[in-house]
Amino acid sequence: MRVCIEKMEAKHIDAVLEIEKASFPSPWTKAIYTQEVGQEYSNCFVIIVDDDLAAYISSWSVLDECTINKIACRSDLRRRGYSTMLLNHLINKVCGNSVKYIFIEVRESNDRARAFYKKSGFAKKGIRKSYYSDTKEDAILMSLDIENFLSVSNNR
Repeated sequence: MRVCIEKMEAKHIDAVLEIEKASFPSPWTKAIYTQEVGQEYSNCFVIIVDDDLAAYISSWSVLDECTINKIACRSDLRRRGYSTMLLNHLINKVCGNSVKYIFIEVRESNDRARAFYKKSGFAKKGIRKSYYSDTKEDAILMSLDIENFLSVSNNR
C-alpha cells in the first residue's frame, strides 16, 4: 500500500467533493474548493492511498493563527489514522510559519470528532451559540497551542 500527502490541487476537487457530500450536512461547493486551492492563506492537503484520494484537510492561516475549516475521510477508510496523518502534516507545515494556535469549531453533537481533537492535543475554549446555520446547533471551539504540543511531543 502506497500512502502520500499532497497539496490539494484542482485535479483533486471532484474526489474531495464526494467525501464532502458524504461527510457534512452543508457541504462546500466546487467553486469554494476551486477558490481555496488558489488562496495564499489556505493550507489544503489530501492523502492519496494507492492512487485514490482517501482524506483531505482545509485550513486558513492568518498571522499567528490557523483555523481548520474541514477535515474528512472516506467512510470506508476511517479509523486507519489518515485524519491524524493530515492533522500532524498541517501542524508541521504551519508551525514553521509563525502560527502559534490552531482552532476548529466542532458540532456539539459530534462526540467522535471532539474526542479525536482532544486526543490530538486540542482543548475546549468556548461555545459558539447557534453557530451552524443549517441546524442552529452550537459549536464547540477547540484550540491547540502549538508550542505546548511540540514540547509534549518532543518529550515522548
